[in-house]
Amino acid sequence: MRNKGTWILFVVVILLSSYAYFGEYKGKEKEKETKDFEAKFFKEIKVEQLNQILLEGTKDRILLNKTPEGWQVIEPVSDSADNEAIESWIKQLADEKSLTIAVQGKDIQWNFFGFDKNLTKLTLSSNLGKSITVEVSEKKNFEGNSFLRIPGEDKIYVGAATWHNHIGKKLFDLRNKRIFRHQISNIQSFSIKNKSNQFSFENKEAKWISPKQSQWLLDQNKVRESIARLNDTVFTEVLVDTKDFDKEKEKYNFLSPEIKIEVSLGDKKWEANVIQTKEKNTILLTNEPRLIVKVDSGFYDKFKQVKLEEYRDARLPFVSFDKSKVKHIGVETKLKKNLFSEESSIWKLSADKVENIEVEQQNIKTMLDKIKDLSVFLYTSDSEFKKNKDLQKITFSDLEKKLIFEIQFTEVFKKKIGDQEKSLRMAKTNLFAEPFYIEDSELEKLQLNQLTTVKEKK
Repeated sequence: MRNKGTWILFVVVILLSSYAYFGEYKGKEKEKETKDFEAKFFKEIKVEQLNQILLEGTKDRILLNKTPEGWQVIEPVSDSADNEAIESWIKQLADEKSLTIAVQGKDIQWNFFGFDKNLTKLTLSSNLGKSITVEVSEKKNFEGNSFLRIPGEDKIYVGAATWHNHIGKKLFDLRNKRIFRHQISNIQSFSIKNKSNQFSFENKEAKWISPKQSQWLLDQNKVRESIARLNDTVFTEVLVDTKDFDKEKEKYNFLSPEIKIEVSLGDKKWEANVIQTKEKNTILLTNEPRLIVKVDSGFYDKFKQVKLEEYRDARLPFVSFDKSKVKHIGVETKLKKNLFSEESSIWKLSADKVENIEVEQQNIKTMLDKIKDLSVFLYTSDSEFKKNKDLQKITFSDLEKKLIFEIQFTEVFKKKIGDQEKSLRMAKTNLFAEPFYIEDSELEKLQLNQLTTVKEKK
């Protein structure tokens, strides 16, 4: 009984000690949280209630208002803002607190701390009518921290060095830098015009077609990629802003743009005219917003020589191939001529070829798998294809040796496409009416030179 009582007393002591320790720890933690909150400069405004930001420097003034559509730049120009950047900035400001008070009282020498000139003011306002202004001196203490003041208070606070990042914000940092600011789903049609080509796309029953060649099947992903390029492109520099547009636009020659893109959004139309300067800078003039801006050169490269043919579905000559019916394969190239037949899931050469040759079963299966994945580089005309002689070919037949699929192709040759030289072949299949160019690297996927190997002599 005595041992039992001792154990009970021991447990009670442990529980009381734990309660006292954790109670004190939690109390101190809560006290610290309270002090941190009280030290925050914008504690009286909730983030979700914030609807205006005013940044006033010695030369610049930036005013941002929150609307149902998001944040808007009101001054120095009227434009939509970068919502993501501003929301991130607001969270940072909400956490800014006083590290300590440098000095307080009626006899502060304000000029010693830099509050007599070159002040920057940051004012946050809420939808409840509450406004809080923090003044930031250009001077810093020996640790690189900032000197701050609340108007009407006889105190100079020390804040984090990050305050100089806050007051260093420029219009460019806060505005919406996307050139295309509409919903992609609202695009009904768009057109592309460059020095060599002009064509358009229309959205018909959730499918993109080209009125110029309505019978062509287009690669829907390629069309969407061009739309995505518009949607994702951001400018890297504003050359002529909205407020100066009419006065300054003549500095750039957009009378004959190298690229013109028009997007129809029902009752609205978005346009971009594109030129390239002697320094190889890509310059855009957009109608909404009215700006002349610089973008990355990849935008120019994407559209400068693009043609409608490049949007065609590149799988059409191969997509109907059915490997399950193939029982015979004929390969006729410059290097060899072989006929393969399948017997009990094993591929064999024709009788007169068997002696010292071994069939690579896995490579035959790989070839059959790869046919359907081949893609066209560019379609061409039948008349161009017929100029070629001595064509090579691969044939695939069923059990009765009825032709299932045939691809004829030329020798590899070099062809300059845009700024690049490509290794191409011309080819044609029996499953599609039009011939095409195919990259040599595509045809190499079939491993035609690795379907057989010479047996080692014992």
